[in-house]
Formats: sequence, C-alpha cells, structure tokens
Amino acid sequence: MRRFLWIWLTLLGAFWAGYTVVALAVSGWVGWDAEATLQLLTIPVSQALVLCWVTRDPGPGPPS
Repeated sequence: MRRFLWIWLTLLGAFWAGYTVVALAVSGWVGWDAEATLQLLTIPVSQALVLCWVTRDPGPGPPS
C-alpha cells in the first residue's frame, strides 16, 4: 500500500503540472470544473494501479 501511495502521489504531481502547462499554453487560463477535478483524481489512480500491478513481486512460485 505504501508503494501505491508513493507512485500515486508522484503521478498526481506530474499530471497536475502537465495539465496546468497544457491548459495555460492552449487557452491562457486553467478552468477547474468538475470534469477536470475528476480527471485529476482518476487518471493518476489508474496509472498507479497499473504500475503497482506490473511491478509487483511475483512471490513464491508453485511447489515443484
């Protein structure tokens, strides 16, 4: 769980910074409506879940 939290916080910061830079470059302002807030929370969570699953410890194999 701790690894997931660190990955999620890192991705959240990167997504937030990228979203802000792109929004400012395209329109000159950042609109924080409900859709933007939902994306800000769900995209890093889904990325962190995928990264945790891909980088998980496979654990002990089946007994031979």
